[in-house]
Amino acid sequence: MSGLDLTAGASIPPNAQERACSLLVLADGRLSMIQNIPPHSPPRIGRSCYGWNVAFENVPQAPGDLSMHFYPGGYVGVMTFSTGESNVSGIVFTDGPPPRPWSDAFKAAQERQPSLRRLLRDARPVGEWHGVGPLPFTTRMRPDQGAFLAGDAAAVGDPFMGEGIGRALGAGPLLYECFRNAQNRSLEQIRQNYRQRWTNLYSARLRLGWVLRETLRRPILAARATGFLLQNDWSIRALLPLFHRGFSSPPI
Repeated sequence: MSGLDLTAGASIPPNAQERACSLLVLADGRLSMIQNIPPHSPPRIGRSCYGWNVAFENVPQAPGDLSMHFYPGGYVGVMTFSTGESNVSGIVFTDGPPPRPWSDAFKAAQERQPSLRRLLRDARPVGEWHGVGPLPFTTRMRPDQGAFLAGDAAAVGDPFMGEGIGRALGAGPLLYECFRNAQNRSLEQIRQNYRQRWTNLYSARLRLGWVLRETLRRPILAARATGFLLQNDWSIRALLPLFHRGFSSPPI
């Protein structure tokens, strides 16, 4: 694409080959090559977020059930599959290095979250512990440098918002609609239209994720906020649509 230099600031393998194209869609995940292109700034190591996960068995949840457990300093999600295994994954906030081993993050979550401790009292891990980070969360779409960005390449949002895969799936219909209504617009105009539609659909939820994430970073504030919100039926009814709205896309 004219004016797009994907080599600027990026690490290119020695056996890489250069290709020219008139249209580029990047859906290469949270560590997208686009993040290495100025003016995007890499995530700060201080006040960083790290993710971890492991498989458990004997979790007392029905297949398809998902439970979320928030605590000052992070949160944990437990998703049970039809096989009987459950994926236990969490986010931990830290001003220093990531937890080592990753199981330390799980132990800390159990100590701070009684409901998680009760849920997994008779369960046990059956797989290896995995972790990743620091996670490049953002409140808006990354600078695209002329490409069409989709999924986590466009922006990384909080897992508790439940829309990571949804945004990736929604990119196809959204791109299709932008091109179908293009008429005589230039490729740059189509890209700007796609970016605007994407922003209208997701930016408010990304900002909400930032607010909740910043709240969880502060132990006293997090304890008071979660206690107040989760003890009132009206606040729970107001919050659930925000967390489980799924992905939005234009009709085809």
